[in-house]
Amino acid sequence: MLHSLKTGESAFRRTFGASVFDYLSAHPEYATKLFRAMSSISAARLAGLLEAYDFSRITKLVDVGGAHGAMAAAIAKRYPSVRCTCFDLPTAEQGALKTFRDSGVGDRCDFVGGDFFEDVPAGADAYLISTVLHDWGNEQCLKILRNCRRRVPDNGRLVVVDIVLSDEKNVPDTYRNFLDLGTLTQTEGGMERTESEFRKLLATAGFSLSRVIPTNAPQWVIEALPSEFGDFEGAT
Repeated sequence: MLHSLKTGESAFRRTFGASVFDYLSAHPEYATKLFRAMSSISAARLAGLLEAYDFSRITKLVDVGGAHGAMAAAIAKRYPSVRCTCFDLPTAEQGALKTFRDSGVGDRCDFVGGDFFEDVPAGADAYLISTVLHDWGNEQCLKILRNCRRRVPDNGRLVVVDIVLSDEKNVPDTYRNFLDLGTLTQTEGGMERTESEFRKLLATAGFSLSRVIPTNAPQWVIEALPSEFGDFEGAT
């Protein structure tokens, strides 16, 4: 952490010689453990999301970076009218399919493998990004968000679940501030963001921040709607 605080650079890369995601690609056994851990620790975040946000008006949802499908499965189980697609790296497919079978929603959930920096699946009226954006700097986040913007229909929506820091300075929020330090040391450019930082990021990608919904979990819900503004058309 001291290295990251002094330089603003990733301590993970300094220690292992690669970014955390390149390292996981080269060591799939660790990637599998990470996906399982992400599914496990998402319980509080998932409970908070389902209590705070109403998915009943959604017919098709894509969970972008959905790992082993825990969130997609839980939403499909709570809302029988919703069909869900978990979109993540191909290495997560078998874990996601098992999650769907075990949850009894295999008939309404599927998995699509790919890279959210390249594109996201089409055909949904809502796109969910849960604890993904904090892993990346603004430039990378814009690539993800612009890909989503090209796919979200005019009457659709984007739902972001992430830490929302206070816009005020020196707020004693130990857990969220510690997570901000964690992303600094482990990722390259990742950070927790304030509401105003999310608003600016979303606007640049062609979304208008509609509302921020507090939950009983550390992560809150940010709903964004398609906007006429932003420079998403020319994004690569």
